[in-house]
Amino acid sequence: MELAKPVFPALPQPKEDSEDWTYPMRREMQEILPGLFLGPYSSAMKSKLPTLQKHGITHVICIRQNIEANFIKPNFQQLFRYLVLDIADNPIENIIRFFPMVSVHHHVLNYFIRVHFRTEGGNAKGVNKYL
Repeated sequence: MELAKPVFPALPQPKEDSEDWTYPMRREMQEILPGLFLGPYSSAMKSKLPTLQKHGITHVICIRQNIEANFIKPNFQQLFRYLVLDIADNPIENIIRFFPMVSVHHHVLNYFIRVHFRTEGGNAKGVNKYL
């Protein structure tokens, strides 16, 4: 008896006109898939509100460590829906326990709402949870 192979939905295709990533871009949010942005905390600071609005951001998933909770906070709760996850940045952190929370947030989004991930370095665990 052969086991059924899992079927995964196709990922959206990247834009044809997207530019190649360069190291200085690490300080800005990047659209990594249509409607999905990844960036460091600084890309969602109070001074960046016009940029977030220009890109049509409606939801922000903020991934921080517990010790950062006093200074990394949602800035625009009246404008965006936030999902804040306190996740330790170490190799033994069990990030699987956060998948259901992100999945529920993602299910609501259903690729129609533009999402911005805020992470300390602008990469790493944030996108892994989404994809």
